[in-house]
Amino acid sequence: MSQLFDRLPKYVQIKEAIRQEIEHGILHEGHQLASEAALIERFGASKMTVIRALQELVQEGYLRRVQGKGTYIMRPMKNAPLIGVLVPRTDRGIFSIILHSIEKHSHLMGYEVMLCSTDEDMEKVETFADRLIARKAAGVIATPLERVADPSCNVRWYKLFQDARIPVVLVDRDIEELPDTVLVQTDNEDAMAELTREVLRRGHRRILVVRWEEIRSTTTNARIKGFLRAAQSEDLKADLAEVTSVDSRKPLDMSAQEFEVLLYEHEPSVLMCLNDQIATHVYSLLNNVNTDVASKISITGFDDLPFSQAIGLTTVAQPLAEEGKAAVELLHRTIQGEKIHSLVIPSKLVIRSSLATLTPSAPQ
Repeated sequence: MSQLFDRLPKYVQIKEAIRQEIEHGILHEGHQLASEAALIERFGASKMTVIRALQELVQEGYLRRVQGKGTYIMRPMKNAPLIGVLVPRTDRGIFSIILHSIEKHSHLMGYEVMLCSTDEDMEKVETFADRLIARKAAGVIATPLERVADPSCNVRWYKLFQDARIPVVLVDRDIEELPDTVLVQTDNEDAMAELTREVLRRGHRRILVVRWEEIRSTTTNARIKGFLRAAQSEDLKADLAEVTSVDSRKPLDMSAQEFEVLLYEHEPSVLMCLNDQIATHVYSLLNNVNTDVASKISITGFDDLPFSQAIGLTTVAQPLAEEGKAAVELLHRTIQGEKIHSLVIPSKLVIRSSLATLTPSAPQ
């Protein structure tokens, strides 16, 4: 297996292995699939992981379950139109959830999916684009690169598909230099403004927003804009409303020392992190800071990833599965010749224990 395949979640590896065996005629239509116990032993996976893989293959039309008898092979689709999916990572963060939804709904609508985990590498994107163009792909769902020195590289790969007349639907973030893209995203600016107002209502007046140092994206910009809009409003105004950054590439002890200086200089009561992964990084930094101030600081995130509930993180629940489904539906409509427009899907504020109430204040 390739390194890319090995980095996929285990259930996806199992699903893809079985799917390939069906498509290459190793497993024949009408024959019974091996038992769950046999698959657990074969793949070295848990029962729940195997069940999840089989459930998705049933949804995608590769398997059918017969009550009391077992699971049987079905004939795969022949000559299904191809969709390319270009995402930064497949195994973590928001993209594992978005990707799962894209795969599910693409197959339900009769499309084959080719996946590219870009790892923020333009060469990989160009190679992937060449393959899709050569195979005459019906369309592409993509997330622009954000950890790159030259943002214009997103324009370059987009135009490769545009020149080949392959429609593209963007997910999560836009390409700022291009005016007419189709984008599926959540309401980043308004959601961050709402979260900021909640922070202010709970009495916090010294607020630091924390972003990744190495990331530049329209999503980041929109969330910062929403924060500043709410923090500088007339009814509840922050005394400190600044944006700082942390570099995930630095050693933790070095970052912690810099972070400790930042806390002493600004004395924030809350750190509003631009996503949940930054929030977990900030928790790690605070655990390495030599001050009792750290234990009194509230933290918020954005995305509501699965681990967020476990750590009691106040955050914004981004509708990730809905974004994936909507991207497939919009691309399908484009392929059918419809004129489509970008879509914003509302998010939801989730209050948990990480956000303390100081002196509650109500808007005037």
